[in-house]
Amino acid sequence: MMPEGSQVERVPQAEQPLRAKHPMGRPRLEFDLRQVEELGKIQSTQPEVAAVLGCGLSTVKDRLARDEEFSAAYKRGLETGKSSLRRLQWKSALAGNVVMQIWLGKQYLGQADQQALQVSHPQDESPLDGLASTPRGRELVMELVQYLAETMAPERKEGTVEAEARELPALPAPEEESRPGS
Repeated sequence: MMPEGSQVERVPQAEQPLRAKHPMGRPRLEFDLRQVEELGKIQSTQPEVAAVLGCGLSTVKDRLARDEEFSAAYKRGLETGKSSLRRLQWKSALAGNVVMQIWLGKQYLGQADQQALQVSHPQDESPLDGLASTPRGRELVMELVQYLAETMAPERKEGTVEAEARELPALPAPEEESRPGS
């Protein structure tokens, strides 16, 4: 109990002395920053860094977020590792590795594989003959031909879809259906 008439003076929190996060807790882990950088060079993930350093993943994440030296060492290692890998890829390509040349061409020159679609059919019939054997099929073929004619290059050669469409046989006149009892 406090004596009568005495009051406790409260000190605002902003004026209280700064204390360590856990003054009585575990001592702060110290890491070899060269080892952290080396782990970055081989593109180690955060869980891998934690396993090698013998600490928890939350410790690594906390250090990356709050410890500038730790974070800088890891990031420097990541970038150095990427640069080393790129150097080896270029060296491999220059030594004649065709696969690496193709891959680098796709990455840096915008090159891409071209996929060709080839439809095979007997020589004496057009690939559109089966589709054009019905009125609706013929209508669809004509729409397709019109679309292709509008989108294809100006020069049209024999053997193109448009040329084949011109060669489609005429449809026979629809036969009158016979009704039972007529």
